[in-house]
Amino acid sequence: MAGSQFLQKARGAFYTTHTAAEYMVRWAVRSPGDLILEPCFGAGAFLGPLSEALGPERVYGAEIDEAAYRRVLDRRLLWTDRAYLGDFLRADPGKPPFPRAFTAVVGNPPYIRLRRLPRQAVARALQIAAAVMGEPMSPSGSLWMPFVLQSCRFLAPGGRIAFVLPYELTYVQYAKPLWRYLKGHFGEMRCVRVHDRLFPDLSQDVVLLLADRFGGATDVVTFETYADLDALLDGRPDTAVDIAVDDVVAGGRPFVEALLPPALRELLSSPRLAGRLSRLGQLSRFGIGYVAGDKRFFHLSAEQARAREIPPAHLQPTLTSGRELRGIGISTRSIPRERRLYLYDPPADPEHLTAADLRYLAEGEAAGVHLRYKCRIREPWYRVPGLHRPDLLLSVFSERPVMVMNEGGFLASNSLLCGFVAPGIGPEQVVAAWYNSLTLLSCETEVHSLGGGVLILIPGEANKVRVPRLDRVPSAYLAELDRLLRRAGGLDDAFALGDEVILQSELELTRSEVNLIRDGVETLRRWRRNRC
Repeated sequence: MAGSQFLQKARGAFYTTHTAAEYMVRWAVRSPGDLILEPCFGAGAFLGPLSEALGPERVYGAEIDEAAYRRVLDRRLLWTDRAYLGDFLRADPGKPPFPRAFTAVVGNPPYIRLRRLPRQAVARALQIAAAVMGEPMSPSGSLWMPFVLQSCRFLAPGGRIAFVLPYELTYVQYAKPLWRYLKGHFGEMRCVRVHDRLFPDLSQDVVLLLADRFGGATDVVTFETYADLDALLDGRPDTAVDIAVDDVVAGGRPFVEALLPPALRELLSSPRLAGRLSRLGQLSRFGIGYVAGDKRFFHLSAEQARAREIPPAHLQPTLTSGRELRGIGISTRSIPRERRLYLYDPPADPEHLTAADLRYLAEGEAAGVHLRYKCRIREPWYRVPGLHRPDLLLSVFSERPVMVMNEGGFLASNSLLCGFVAPGIGPEQVVAAWYNSLTLLSCETEVHSLGGGVLILIPGEANKVRVPRLDRVPSAYLAELDRLLRRAGGLDDAFALGDEVILQSELELTRSEVNLIRDGVETLRRWRRNRC
């Protein structure tokens, strides 16, 4: 990574494309008398269009990075007496160089996590956020949120804000207080998402937040989607859906659901279908597996263990990757011995350690394993805590997550999710309910993706996934499912089988309704993979 790119990433600074900036400026500027603030102007993407629209005398800006600040002044994108070099969170309305109130604030705030900032900067950011919102902000959040709230301090009544914000705005827990604030302080809100990337070099999904009529209030945010940037500039949305702000605050994923066609949303909410679904966590509660601290040291093959003469009693069969669930069918019982790994699990009491144990532990200490963070905070360092044998195992990184019964009695590391079935529920019921397109659709709506559009299941979200609730497992279904999952490339066929047996036969959905669900899965995948 080039030096300038590295510094940009360290500050959470990713500069806006010219096209997106033009659109936002066009929305924000309403009259020649407007006064506009850009609180983090970076490379000046907004300053050029703003100066062209209003004249430089009507534009103010702030920037913490001195090199970026100097470049903008050298290019005469901003007048010196209207430029602020420093942390915008330390600025105050009415203090030089800023007037007391602006018609609009436009920008692309830094996305850096608060935990990566110096302690004093974190305290300042949290203080600003709490003062503006009237309630505390979680320190787990990101700097963009205090920037938005600080900007509102500079707004005149009836003013507006236009920001490029990370897509996590639409679902993340720490943003809920912000949504409550926006609801009570703006008379109109729009949230815009474009399928094309706004940041070509960044795997960051973003939205445009456009909030108008400061001092008013609204119960809804209009969510608009556009196929590409040309459609955005031309004002040709693919969809425009009003979303209740309370639904966002309640912790749902209404912005994802709004991407689905109305017919599918109606089907999903219909009593005949909704009444036949359960949250996965109601059937089997999923959590992460154990954390070893050093995967290479604590996980051995049978051959490695024999070569070191480690007692079999000090080894427990384990799984360390979702890849190990592929090709085994529906149960870990079929994993061949030659493919098995073992967790090194010696006794805590040194008196019960064998000479082979002592040699292997010395080997680990020579390699510095005992100094790894997870190892040095436990006593003794070589005892891995949190060992359980789950009823079910679920892959974490997958377009089509694999679930199997753990009839082989394996442990599992934190690279897998471990499920423990509820009383009265058999693991075969959960596995039978997993493989179908309705489950995949729920994964897309409940599970958020990380950089690059990769779907990553975490316990809190995985437990919210809706699956068909089965009172019985259809005869011969599990056997056929097992056969397909053992076959190379059989995963897609397994989900197709579930569509036929579970969705059509058991839930009595029509073929056209199943196809509607499948199309919905592909729609959400398309949005997830093509990051904005």
